[in-house]
Amino acid sequence: EHAGKAAAAMIELRAVLERDPDQIDARLELAHLLRARGALAAAIRETRSAFDRAEQPLDIASELFWLLCEADDRQGAIDLLTLLDDDRSDADALAMVERFDLELGRLDAARAVIDRIAAHDPDAAVLARAELEDATGELGSDGDPAAVATALTVPDGSPRFAAARRIAGDALVAAGKPARALEVIAPARAQKPDDLDLAFVAATATADAGQRPAAAALVAGTDVAHRLLQARLAD
Repeated sequence: EHAGKAAAAMIELRAVLERDPDQIDARLELAHLLRARGALAAAIRETRSAFDRAEQPLDIASELFWLLCEADDRQGAIDLLTLLDDDRSDADALAMVERFDLELGRLDAARAVIDRIAAHDPDAAVLARAELEDATGELGSDGDPAAVATALTVPDGSPRFAAARRIAGDALVAAGKPARALEVIAPARAQKPDDLDLAFVAATATADAGQRPAAAALVAGTDVAHRLLQARLAD
């Protein structure tokens, strides 16, 4: 029954695209259905078409990157990153390129991108450098992950402050230092009490400290976003 509904939906979506080839939502929905049916190459074609027709937005670029990785098309993924990394790219686009370079194990390429991010947004470059240090497992002289000291250089008045503290907290949780993680993210939590990413770091650190009921309370809620955090915490 589900397969029949999916097939019918694909017919309707193709009809929409016949009338309006630039209907991006329809093209992406068609790509999602194709991927679910195992037609990965066709899903990539439709996603790439949506990416080009929508003038290469980052959200569709991210979808396309993961589809290429799923298809084991490493060169295709690298080509996409090369396309995104040009003189027109802002700090957010370059930061995404850096993260995806890390996913591909292209550490030298990631380092080069960080230098270009710094020209646009020094604090964004600090975040990218901390992510690189976290990915490579570098340690600082104090025994903490090197990413922690790097992330802590972002001042509390920066719009990147909360993200920096989240990176530091994540690194400390992974290093088995939950109490230190909670200490590091506390100022950012005070600034942004509704930030779900910070709430999840706090919850995992609290759980690792042996306080599971308190951890669950930190991500309590009935909406989809909170339910997802609860599932991640349980996992």
